[in-house]
Amino acid sequence: MSVEEAIEIGIVYSEYKNTFFESMDLSTVKEIQSMVLNGKYNFSPLILESRPGSLMVHEMEPGITITDLPLDACVVRPTMKDNLVLIALARMLNTYFLSSSCFMKECLALDQSHIEFYSKLLCWGKVDKLYYLNLYDSISSLSRILLLRKINYIVKGIRELVSSLIELPIIDYNGIDRSSSIGIPPLAYITDVLVNFLLDNFDSLSAHPNAYYVRSLYSCFIAYPLFSPLGSLLDGDLIECYLLELDLSGKVDLLLPEGEPLSLKEGLVKVNRVGEICIAQHPIKRR
Repeated sequence: MSVEEAIEIGIVYSEYKNTFFESMDLSTVKEIQSMVLNGKYNFSPLILESRPGSLMVHEMEPGITITDLPLDACVVRPTMKDNLVLIALARMLNTYFLSSSCFMKECLALDQSHIEFYSKLLCWGKVDKLYYLNLYDSISSLSRILLLRKINYIVKGIRELVSSLIELPIIDYNGIDRSSSIGIPPLAYITDVLVNFLLDNFDSLSAHPNAYYVRSLYSCFIAYPLFSPLGSLLDGDLIECYLLELDLSGKVDLLLPEGEPLSLKEGLVKVNRVGEICIAQHPIKRR
């Protein structure tokens, strides 16, 4: 295990010691750092909990290790010690990802805002059609073996810790292990970082030299310039082939000039009658 990981643990503790880790003392943090450095740290099984109807995810631990599951209105709750290690691990892996050859300019970094994502669309000019993909469902189908192989190639000495994380049992409220159906544990930030290591394969296939392409984690848009001779090559069947080839799952939406707008969490996206992409950025309910 790298020294960077142990250092990040101390930094994360300092940042959140008065909130998420207020009951953890410094001696426990040092013990965790030592176990990580010696390769002896083991994550505990993850626990699924029903979400209280009055408590939303964003009102709990914001963007760290709590998330929705695609199949249930539940949250995944790791132990406090695991939470500390997961945040530090995610930060370190994300730094390596951004500096590796996996990271393409068409993929936005996790800390870039939705405004930056949609502003790229407005720079594309006119298109004859626009495809939107939501790849969130790919969490359950992504290859764990491929993920470990890629991370081991980019970040030496961390395979065992990541392996222990993605192979964790995920126990529901009936005591049943749901890990085989859920796939990579849905743990917000660390999961987002791990998914980016694998969705770069989709970036490589989709980001043709003459095409417009941008991805922000699970969301991506693809188009060709209006009147491009290559525009006819892009259709839903081709995108589905890409998904099938990479064992990915996703919902594909087609936007045509003067067609129905696409409703997303951040607002409405549509293509007007002359092929210009229009965005109304206001909070609306996700489709």
